Amino acid sequence: MIPIDETFKIRIFDVDLHHRLSVPALVNYLQELAWQHSVLYKVSINELLPMGFSWVLSRMKIVVERWPKHGEIITVKTWIVNNDKYFCYRDFLVTDSQGKIIVRSSSVWGILDINRRRIVAVPPYIADKFEYTEEQKTPQFVLNFKLPIVQSTDIQSKTTVRYHDLDINNHVNNMLYFQWVVEAFEADFLKENELQEIDLAFRAESSLGDNILCLREDLQDGNFAQRLVNQDGKELVTAKTLWAKRN
Repeated sequence: MIPIDETFKIRIFDVDLHHRLSVPALVNYLQELAWQHSVLYKVSINELLPMGFSWVLSRMKIVVERWPKHGEIITVKTWIVNNDKYFCYRDFLVTDSQGKIIVRSSSVWGILDINRRRIVAVPPYIADKFEYTEEQKTPQFVLNFKLPIVQSTDIQSKTTVRYHDLDINNHVNNMLYFQWVVEAFEADFLKENELQEIDLAFRAESSLGDNILCLREDLQDGNFAQRLVNQDGKELVTAKTLWAKRN
């Protein structure tokens, strides 16, 4: 798969109160380009759903060098780094109007059997479409390490899955998990600190009406370990975030 890119102008509804691109908007930009890439090579969800399959995000790490502001023009680029029996590895770069890299991301995607709700081996007709240059085979981040385990049992935030939180797989849109992890922090913390890194591993689905609880542990030096669980205590997401004081 040849890499593709798209230019976006950051709109007013994609920024936060600091006039910078919000975390949910950034994740949506990345997912939009991943979708376009899959459409281009005829392996999108539209092609997979009639066969009872769909793409599902298993893990994503994002590192931000600088958050772009409202009105800026940015370019998002994505490509497939590699694949194995069960997963495809996709990277992203975001550059500003000067061509400077401001965001890097690596992600892991699997094929979901809709009926069995489980990851299955990547079908040959998908894997056969993957071709890599040596440059493409160098991932932004290696995601083979485990995220820290949250020891704390203190609930930091609660939310309920609503109808418009669902995607075409009939489960919660991936972007919401990033948003919920960020919104587990108090407003004063978010006003004073800026996200530098976020690494999410997806463990289970959540559905309409589920109550989502976020547990958080301070690892010091701006690092936090987090877990999202449902009302039954089932783990949905594990995450690690890194924050720095705003300039």
